[in-house]
Amino acid sequence: MATQQEHWNQAVSNERFLKEIDHPRFPDWIVVASFYTALHIVGRILVRDGVTVYSHQERNDYLRANYRNLFRLYNPLCQLSFDARYVCQSIDLKDSAFAESLLDRIHIEVEKILNPPA
Repeated sequence: MATQQEHWNQAVSNERFLKEIDHPRFPDWIVVASFYTALHIVGRILVRDGVTVYSHQERNDYLRANYRNLFRLYNPLCQLSFDARYVCQSIDLKDSAFAESLLDRIHIEVEKILNPPA
């Protein structure tokens, strides 16, 4: 099981990769990289909560039950990534921009959860 720091390190690495991808040519990879970045950002909460998940569905179920606002951001990104990876749905620049905006909002929501105002 990864630690919060290990999840954070992987998220940072994924974001570096995300910035290097040719956005106009590979919007599908923007979506996929955004999702896997979000997965590791969310992983920090699971570690803090002492929760181990073994599938995307278990992670989604936990978020839905315990962090509704976060789930509302994470789930559409998860679905869009699934479509890009397995359904071979045509992903365009609008989709990749949406994925990146969800990732930005996930960052903010996770920080609010992990560091609530005093």
